[in-house]
Amino acid sequence: IRTNYLGSAYAEVSFLKNFTFRSTLNYENFVFDSHSFDDDEIGAASAVGGRVSKARNVTTGLNAIQALNYKTTIADAHNISVDAIYEANTTTSDTFSASATGFLPGQEELGNGTIAETFGGFRTERRIVSMLGRVAYNYDNRYFIEGSVRQDKSSQFNTDYNTGEFFSVGASWNVTNEAFMENVDWLNNLKLRASYGELGNINIPGGFFPTSFLFGGANFGGVVISPVEGQPANLPAGTLPDPALQWETSTNLNLGMDFTIFDGALTGTVEYFKRRSEDLIQDITATPSPGVPVVRANAGIIENSGWEVTLNSDIFNKKDFSWSVGGNFSVLKNEIIQISPFTDRQVQGTKLWAPGNSLFEFYMREWAGVNPATGDALWYQDVLDTDGNVTGRTVTNDYDQATRYETGKESLPDFQGGFNTSVRYKQFDLSALFNFSLGAY
Repeated sequence: IRTNYLGSAYAEVSFLKNFTFRSTLNYENFVFDSHSFDDDEIGAASAVGGRVSKARNVTTGLNAIQALNYKTTIADAHNISVDAIYEANTTTSDTFSASATGFLPGQEELGNGTIAETFGGFRTERRIVSMLGRVAYNYDNRYFIEGSVRQDKSSQFNTDYNTGEFFSVGASWNVTNEAFMENVDWLNNLKLRASYGELGNINIPGGFFPTSFLFGGANFGGVVISPVEGQPANLPAGTLPDPALQWETSTNLNLGMDFTIFDGALTGTVEYFKRRSEDLIQDITATPSPGVPVVRANAGIIENSGWEVTLNSDIFNKKDFSWSVGGNFSVLKNEIIQISPFTDRQVQGTKLWAPGNSLFEFYMREWAGVNPATGDALWYQDVLDTDGNVTGRTVTNDYDQATRYETGKESLPDFQGGFNTSVRYKQFDLSALFNFSLGAY
């Protein structure tokens, strides 16, 4: 059961002709309760006399925004808007969970269990404070330029490294508002735009406190905590955090064109984008020397780039009948620029992460057929000389001994998109949506 409480209030005042101040307060609280019963006669908990599990999560969010805006128009052509914004956000979470076993028939409440099995809970609080300055200018609704600078501080990082500073700038040209476009009737809208900016990321491993030690049930050598009461428990750190951990940063370049022709018969958007994510916050597999299996640090650079095209058309648009169709298409390229300070190659399941590769490129053993004499499955295995150089290939029926190869094939599609259509007749309508992808393995 989930129960939500939402509230929002604001006050706004205008003064000195061109100034507006607005104060906004948003509140959200949700309570999530869960109760489960595993039967005492059949199923997974029948051997322990049944099991009841209960959990509660109470999360509260409070957001306060103070915004000052100055807006003016000079000589009926120069439009200027300036914003100064201060935002404070607090999120708290209080969770509890417990389970018990050993229930008499007909009993399904936690307190009626005869054996307390598990219990746990925690309380956390995260605070983010942001300051933003933004300036926007346009000349006669033809030429637009906007720039912003923001500073974010998060309680998730150590005090010396909790501040992130980011900027963005953008410009656009509304071509159809130019004098030379007055007699071009078939082109209703044409806008060219470009933007470049930075964005900080706090959606990171480790939840609320990524710089704190995480305690696990086993150390690097796999020594498990004894569950027997009265015996000492071993609580080694499962993750060693870098005290200088700081914000991830994504830089984004976007170039686009928006158009409308023949009074809405066809509208579309064409965009090129390039996103570079740096100082990725990762849980990096470490060597045994630190005494912990994982080090959490800023490491790695990834780039994503590609094209996106969106097209929509109103084929018919009458009072009682309308029909529209649309489609979107995209091409995406993913490239690893850097892995971590510890290695330039990292195997992740069926993928090999290395500079120049994609996160989605397969790194697999190559099938060599079946041994006709024994029926065993065969895979290729490189033959190496004493210096480790490849001199040839053989086959093996031992899957673990087979060589893994970079295939050059990816699970990321070369081309993907979708189509949609909607038909309306008076008060009846019908819609359909199709998605597709090409080139993925």
